[in-house]
Amino acid sequence: MRKIISLTISLIYLVVAYSVGGTALFFKVMFFLLFLLACIWCGDVIVNYKRSKMGAQPLVKELSGCLVKLIGWILLLLPGVLVIISIITVKR
Repeated sequence: MRKIISLTISLIYLVVAYSVGGTALFFKVMFFLLFLLACIWCGDVIVNYKRSKMGAQPLVKELSGCLVKLIGWILLLLPGVLVIISIITVKR
């Protein structure tokens, strides 16, 4: 379910980016979203890969993967939240 929701939000961002800024902005947003979707979908894999390459063990393995996913969600939702806040602020 998280994949469907995050992909839907990403597609909305891509449509808005293309309609506002054309292909240049579209590709910039697309590469940023690919990073965020990788964090959301594969947070545990990213943490395990980094850990195996760095040689250090985190204190809590499950928390670190969840933290990567949480940061991915926050960064994915942040532009939408900022737009909603600016719309509400302008109407007042």
